[in-house]
Amino acid sequence: MQTYLERLREGDVRAAFKPQRVGRLPEEYDGNVGSLLEARDERGASDDAIERLELDGLLGRDVDELSGGELQRVAVAATVVADADTYLIDEPSSYLDVGQRLAVARVLEALAERKRVVVVDHDLITLDLMADTVHLLYGEPGGFGVVSRPLSTRRGINQFLEGHLRAENVRIREEAIDFLRRPDRPDDDGEPLVEFPTLSKEFRSFSLRTEPGTIHSGEVLGILGRNGLGKTTFAEMLADIVEPDAGDVGGGVRISYKPQYVSPSFDGSVRELFATETGDVRSRGFETRIERPFDIEPLYERDVRDLSGGELQRVSIALAMARSADVYLLDEPSAYLDVDRRVSLATQLRAFVEREDAPCLVIDHDLLLLNYVSDRTMVFEGEPGRRGIGRSPQSVHEGINRFLRTVDVTFRRDPNTGRPRANKPGSQKDREQKRSDDYYAA
Repeated sequence: MQTYLERLREGDVRAAFKPQRVGRLPEEYDGNVGSLLEARDERGASDDAIERLELDGLLGRDVDELSGGELQRVAVAATVVADADTYLIDEPSSYLDVGQRLAVARVLEALAERKRVVVVDHDLITLDLMADTVHLLYGEPGGFGVVSRPLSTRRGINQFLEGHLRAENVRIREEAIDFLRRPDRPDDDGEPLVEFPTLSKEFRSFSLRTEPGTIHSGEVLGILGRNGLGKTTFAEMLADIVEPDAGDVGGGVRISYKPQYVSPSFDGSVRELFATETGDVRSRGFETRIERPFDIEPLYERDVRDLSGGELQRVSIALAMARSADVYLLDEPSAYLDVDRRVSLATQLRAFVEREDAPCLVIDHDLLLLNYVSDRTMVFEGEPGRRGIGRSPQSVHEGINRFLRTVDVTFRRDPNTGRPRANKPGSQKDREQKRSDDYYAA
């Protein structure tokens, strides 16, 4: 590391950097995707990146018209086509579905055969697939950080989850993170609260149809599917932001909605934001329902515009849950959150829903989060960017299994931690699970 930093100081090393917050890319570049990649391509590698990351249909579109997942793939492509010695990729999995995360992992794997590649990410499945070695970072968030010695990928991730770095004899967490099984819950459904018929919406180049379903009080409905299939459009129809062309959700139900993309537009502190949006933040009820469970108090005096991506996400989630509503709807709440925060989010969402007896709909790409927090799942299928079909709610295992079948990926369980690990395509385990139609090993 010392040699590397000395060479960097002397200008003998060139680094290419993909930043964490891809939502800021339109502020830096106002042209179309094709022009951006052409300007960045110093290795003649843009055609390969475009094919691997499925960017063909985006080349003529302006950068400020792209969704978060599209921005993420464009940002990765614009980084890897540069001619550099070291490629630093910060959180490439945010806003990407499982299939796209695996595509990015393969692009970075191929690049690492001849270049240095450093990836920072909270998605353990993606890191497990592409990393040769891992460093664990631990410490006090906002206070100090420590970088561990290099570890093999499997050992490093397992020790991170266990909370104990054995070689260094350091405990980084009081309790282990256990993905082995979902908590036992009653089988009986709550009272039907929202019933939606078949809904449809037509756009210029995209159509969406959702099958009918019922949302019950006191349940978490996980919503999953590839990007570009209409999950957010469905959420916005429920929240009365987008009007369906056919079907009526019905009125009289108050919905608190956290959108997919959160931006620091409020001019003031976090405390002032909550006071403006929810009223008094000093009440005992607010402290026990929102402030402590979602760990907002340490951010109160911070300016909203100065928050990191993860901090802004936490504030947005807490703000949505603080509103008085009949239904809570969170779109991609795991983006930018680390593993500890995601586990905490899942735990607090379960506690909130059971305490308030109000349903919560969670749209996300993190299968660990959805598996843990959901009572049922709703799967979106179709042709990304052209046609989406939202299936009626079904059981968690059936839903995740159905989704993984569409992206042709199987997962096994790690014997030590119980965490899902993606099987290598064509491996013996992959073939066995596909033959038995068990894409998500329980």
